[in-house]
Amino acid sequence: MENHPSENGVSHRHERAIEQTLADMNSVLLESDLFMTRLTVQDRRWQKGRKNGHTLNWRSLFKYHAQTPMSFAFVYRQMASPLSRAGFCLCRYLQAENVIELVALENFSLREAQHPLKGNMLRNCLQVLYLYGLNLQEQRLTPVPPPDILISHAINHRVLALYTRQAAFEVIPGTMTCKTSFNALKKYIQSLEKYGAKCDKVRINNVQKGSQNGK
Repeated sequence: MENHPSENGVSHRHERAIEQTLADMNSVLLESDLFMTRLTVQDRRWQKGRKNGHTLNWRSLFKYHAQTPMSFAFVYRQMASPLSRAGFCLCRYLQAENVIELVALENFSLREAQHPLKGNMLRNCLQVLYLYGLNLQEQRLTPVPPPDILISHAINHRVLALYTRQAAFEVIPGTMTCKTSFNALKKYIQSLEKYGAKCDKVRINNVQKGSQNGK
């Protein structure tokens, strides 16, 4: 599913950034009955066959995603049902602009009152973007200033307002897109009870492991 930059060195480093982000976020999710994996061809086929009124045009999004370098598509699944698909998210890193863009997200579990992803989709995706940004920096794929964070094309003003209540996101005038700094996202993540501490702990452990492996 992933489409990587043509240069082998950059491609391999981006691959490592994605794999580490998955490992990091799954450590954060460990007690939530959720885990995340890359989005697969089987996931695309599952979604294409759904008749449950999904809000977004995922067929077009997947086509767009497949043509985008430095992109990252993932699925939330429930540990109790490992083949389930609770939500999709697409994001990408725009290296020239030094921006991580959340292209699209959708929670498929909204009708399930007790589902662990219900009410947590946006928060979880923002944590992934934070960890992804740290791993991009660790792989030296970003310039010295950390990347800005963009959530593009909110489907309506109610959703846009939800986005702007998180991590100091501000609407870009005349658009349905909002933007914040990586440092503002970091402060938001660190303010999350339990989850912020987990993100920091995961990153500290991985940095220490990396240092030991480099010796």
